[in-house]
Amino acid sequence: MVTRRGFLQLAGFSAGMLALSRLRPLPAALAAELGGLTVLTPNDARILAAVAERMTYTGDPAMPRFSATGGLRTIDIALRQLPPEVPQQLSWGLWLFEYAPALFIGKPARFTG
Repeated sequence: MVTRRGFLQLAGFSAGMLALSRLRPLPAALAAELGGLTVLTPNDARILAAVAERMTYTGDPAMPRFSATGGLRTIDIALRQLPPEVPQQLSWGLWLFEYAPALFIGKPARFTG
């Protein structure tokens, strides 16, 4: 018997797998040849790195910090494979995330500040 919850879980999982199947990893040689970030602007990369650093920090000194990994490059490679409007929407979301603290604490502030 298929329950409503089971059906929704299966549908969500299937949608996630379909989305992941659209991503095509670049060969390592090509990624190294392309060098720096191509989709993320320096400002977007700065904000995204600060958000990711805050989200992934565990406090364990044995774990590498996000800034010590190739996380930004991996995100940039994934963004190259998505429709052009997705990086633009991400940029708007990062800008909103950067300046939203001013709305919540009532004084001029930025997330990276």
